[in-house]
Amino acid sequence: MDIKRGHLSDYFEGVGVKRLSVVDAEPMRSNQHEIGTTRAMREQFLGKEKTRFPAFYIWLGNEQDGLTSEGTATHYDTRENQPHRGPEWRHYYPPNTVTEAMSAGDTLFLAKERNGSLYFIVAAAGSTSERQLFWLFGLEPEAGKDEEKFVSREITEEDPELDFAARFILDELGIEFEEPEADKLDSIIEKFGIVFPKTADFRILLA
Repeated sequence: MDIKRGHLSDYFEGVGVKRLSVVDAEPMRSNQHEIGTTRAMREQFLGKEKTRFPAFYIWLGNEQDGLTSEGTATHYDTRENQPHRGPEWRHYYPPNTVTEAMSAGDTLFLAKERNGSLYFIVAAAGSTSERQLFWLFGLEPEAGKDEEKFVSREITEEDPELDFAARFILDELGIEFEEPEADKLDSIIEKFGIVFPKTADFRILLA
């Protein structure tokens, strides 16, 4: 029997990754709590209208250190009322324990869930968590001078099926993994009870 493992696209629409600059990570020095986004991110998953998202903030350090916070995030065009200057889209984040812990050089993973929520995940530079998230999302910042710019992608069903390691990382992020075969198992129990069906019947159900 071919057991379905599910896909990352069951949970996320898209993700952007970048190294945090001093301006991004230390708002007291820049007098703002905003991070610039890209046209690709707007086309792939953030949308092209001002939106206030429910947001989950996660900071992951070394030695299983971690912080979480819930709140909101707003994606908007700072020049909406200045069309002659051209758009300048930014992601506004309110101050919280996670944004206070992040530092320049850490990696930000900005991912949108299928339900419309955003995950603002910051992993300490060089940490195991950072490497795990690079692997999970299949994306890393550009090397060199462009590493502080977002690279992004849409997450589709063409992504590999989730294996145990991917499910473990999702669990660490607080995302409950749904067994793809759960509904089918419920239908088997409903029809046959706890008595295991005959082989012929079982093959028909799993077909």
